[in-house]
Amino acid sequence: MEEHPAPAAPAQPAGGPARRLRATSLGDDALADEIELYGAVVVAASEKDGCLTAAEIDEALGMPADRAGRASGPGW
Repeated sequence: MEEHPAPAAPAQPAGGPARRLRATSLGDDALADEIELYGAVVVAASEKDGCLTAAEIDEALGMPADRAGRASGPGW
């Protein structure tokens, strides 16, 4: 039976995955802000049974309680 070499792993940019993140359109500060907001929503969701409402998501993100143009119906 003929042996074939294992496929090569995809090339990684110098610095690995963290280096790839800095190469995106988000700067380090913007990326850190996005991660903090995401974390706030995850924490809020983990503290509730069921879905978060739009108002609860807004609250977790630190948005004003009564934003214009935002319906406060059931969560997604």
